[in-house]
Amino acid sequence: MLSPVRKAPPMKKVAGMLMTVIAVGGGALLWARSKTGSASVTQPIAFNHRVHITKAALDCTTLCHSSALTEIYAGLPSKHVCYQCHDPDMETPDKPEQTKLAAYVDRDEDIPWERVAITAADVFFTHRTHVVVAKIECRECHRQEAAAEQPLSRVSLVMQMEDCVDCHKRRGADSDCLACHR
Repeated sequence: MLSPVRKAPPMKKVAGMLMTVIAVGGGALLWARSKTGSASVTQPIAFNHRVHITKAALDCTTLCHSSALTEIYAGLPSKHVCYQCHDPDMETPDKPEQTKLAAYVDRDEDIPWERVAITAADVFFTHRTHVVVAKIECRECHRQEAAAEQPLSRVSLVMQMEDCVDCHKRRGADSDCLACHR
C-alpha cells in the first residue's frame, strides 16, 4: 500500500520559521558579545600597564591618556609620549618592544594602537565629564588595566547600562535618559 503524499509546507511558513531562527540566533550572538566585549585585536607593541603604573609610577592621564582631561575620548599614546621616557636612539636588543618603538620613530609613523573600548552608538560618553567634573578615578571603570602585563586585546570591562545608572544614583548625577543617550 502506498503511503499518502505529504505536502511541502507553504513557502511563507518556511520563510517565517527561517526568519525566526535568524532573529533569535542573531539576538543571542549580540547579547553574548555585549557580555564579553569586542573581538580580540593584536596590539603593535606589547605594552605592560602594570610596569608603567607601579614601577614608573605613571598616572593614566599624566602622559598616555591625557585627552581624558579635555576631550570625549581618552586617547592613546603617540610615539612622542613614549619616547619622553624611552630613548628611541638607544640600542636595546634585549628589549624588542622598545626596538619596535624606535622603528616607528625612525619611520616617523604613529603607533597603530587598536582601540579596545568603543561606546555604543546611542550612548554619549565623555571622559572629561567623568574624570574632571565628577572626579572619578580611571580604575573605577577600568579595574583590570593596572594589573595587566600584556597589551589589552579586548574590552576588559563592558559597561552595562545598570552599571552607569547605579553609579549615577550613588553620586547623585543626572539619570535622565537624554543625559547619556542621543
